[in-house]
Amino acid sequence: DVGKDSARVAVKIGMVELVSRNGEVSRASAGDQVALGERREPASLVLPAVVVMLWASGRSELKMKDAKSWGTVGKKQRALEPGGRVRVRDGRTTIAPEGSSTRLVLGRGAEAGFLGATRVEGREVTLLELKKGELSGSLAPGKQSQVKLGGGLSLVSDLGGQFALSRTATGLQLAALAGDLKLEREGRAPALVKGG
Repeated sequence: DVGKDSARVAVKIGMVELVSRNGEVSRASAGDQVALGERREPASLVLPAVVVMLWASGRSELKMKDAKSWGTVGKKQRALEPGGRVRVRDGRTTIAPEGSSTRLVLGRGAEAGFLGATRVEGREVTLLELKKGELSGSLAPGKQSQVKLGGGLSLVSDLGGQFALSRTATGLQLAALAGDLKLEREGRAPALVKGG
């Protein structure tokens, strides 16, 4: 789709790399759309969203984006939309991208904001903001996974694994229970956390 001041490219098969005049590289894979314009801004990628399901065992609440009040999360699965917030009063609440064996579990007392989920170049990416409490995860075996936690912090796994993460008054505590994880922080070298 080409207009006077812009173009939109839909990648049907394979992968495309776009290099801007200043040398910035943007990549798009099959199913992605790339928007290009006359302005000297970098190309933006519109990534396909992944439906994420949510369910609880215990007492949990959900506040959807722009909602004024909290609602109850039940045992029946429901879609979780970007901008939603979850808080766990008692028990556990599970967040799972549809079609994946990845499971992220919020423990009692936890609160998190959900920012979205997608698949990029074969990697499952889930965006959460853990405000308080504990998040444990079982990442899809044999697949690349990334859990972005906000503030430039990400957990990356190349082959799956399990982890436990707690936000405390003094910061974050991370344990890789099975499989190795990379802890990535903006502006710092990634740190390898060996699985136990």
